[in-house]
Amino acid sequence: MKQRGAIKEVLRGQSKSGYSLLGDQLVSNQILDRIEDELTGVRKHSGALKIFEKYGIKANSQALGMLGYKVKWSGLDPENAEIAKMWIERKEG
Repeated sequence: MKQRGAIKEVLRGQSKSGYSLLGDQLVSNQILDRIEDELTGVRKHSGALKIFEKYGIKANSQALGMLGYKVKWSGLDPENAEIAKMWIERKEG
């Protein structure tokens, strides 16, 4: 586990042009662009999770935030959660 943490710190300290660090995954900004396109019109949190799963993204919450979305919870049932776009331009990182 210490090795994984060290690798993440090295990756954070370096600018990887064209990639973003989501959790412990380096994800191509092209993939994030595709995901962002697919999220257009999606309201259910569960629908967004299926899109992230399709692309193998594990850090769903971090990815949603990076793409400008916020989760709106209605109670404890995850099926009732919805996503909402909070800004237009995605921050690249």
